[in-house]
Amino acid sequence: MQAASFFQRVTQIVRPFPLLSLAGLALALFAQSLLEPPLHFAAAVVFYVAALGFVIWAVLRGEWKLSTLTEGSSQTNSRRLRVLPLLASVCLLGMAFVLFGDNRFTILNLTLWLLDLIFFVAAVRIPTQHKVKAQVDW
Repeated sequence: MQAASFFQRVTQIVRPFPLLSLAGLALALFAQSLLEPPLHFAAAVVFYVAALGFVIWAVLRGEWKLSTLTEGSSQTNSRRLRVLPLLASVCLLGMAFVLFGDNRFTILNLTLWLLDLIFFVAAVRIPTQHKVKAQVDW
């Protein structure tokens, strides 16, 4: 009896855990390591295909689902992408990419990369509205 209840508890813990997705990730990371010198291209392709199989299996099994909305969150948020900071981010990213071409870190390319990150966050950031109630109940 105790062994059966132990296995039921283990299955309750393991069932919601995305084992298939993690197996796909592990196989993909192993396949990526096979592309380092010495190169084992054929084996890497086999492991990438196996990783893709695990991910497809995980999707078909339903490991990847969207959460349901709670009652209080039924309103749609109007999220607007800020185009000007996004364009600046793309330009800065391109310049940083070209300057990182020699695999060297310099003040210029690191500054461009950090500015790119700042502009990208500014482009996609969702503003929050802080409502502070200054009401004191004496």
